[in-house]
Amino acid sequence: MKKPILFLIGVLIMGAALAVDPSSYYALTAPKHAILIVLAPLITVLILIQAKHIRIGVLPVLIGIRIAWLGLSNPDWVSHPGNDSFYLHLSLLLIVIMVQQLKKEEIAKLLFQTVFWVGLIQVVIGIWQVINFTPDPSTPMKTAFIGTLGTPNGLGILIVLTILAGVQLFYTARFLPKKFLYGIGVAFLLIGLVLSESRGAWIALLVSGSFVVLLFNVQALKRMVLDLKLFI
Repeated sequence: MKKPILFLIGVLIMGAALAVDPSSYYALTAPKHAILIVLAPLITVLILIQAKHIRIGVLPVLIGIRIAWLGLSNPDWVSHPGNDSFYLHLSLLLIVIMVQQLKKEEIAKLLFQTVFWVGLIQVVIGIWQVINFTPDPSTPMKTAFIGTLGTPNGLGILIVLTILAGVQLFYTARFLPKKFLYGIGVAFLLIGLVLSESRGAWIALLVSGSFVVLLFNVQALKRMVLDLKLFI
């Protein structure tokens, strides 16, 4: 896939995660929704134009069935001018179709890198929020560490995804400076996870981390058995 397309996908991911408009009533969600609704169709059309073979898996079909069912059972869901849920569902459908046209190596590298840097930026924003937060007794908050996502739990879950991406980047990095960079980044993300005060995020890290370790050990065991067979 051409680099401009991958760049646009990166912009889509980063924009949907970081965009915020203080002048909007839905300051934390409205610009994110707009980016998804505008960029997802554009990028998908560009990818489909370049694709030699269009691949449609099971997941887009299931999402399409859900959209059709919601639209038929509740026509106002589609026609109501103030409801962008229908367009967000369409954006999700197009994003899934978009991803299925890309090579696994391309999308994996792009997602790991983009999610890692988005998470680091969110932690920096969250720390700035904590430092500059002025408590208001009328609206008590557990923590001001919300980034541009609006809730500590939402930011915590994003940090968990970012930690997993950072560990993968650290493991696959070939050069020591890159390993050092990713290692420092993961440590910084763990500090952010502490500041989020999100128990759900810690549980998510425990479960997903255990799964990754188990998967890694299974793959290592398979390689060991294969090497043993070749030796014999």
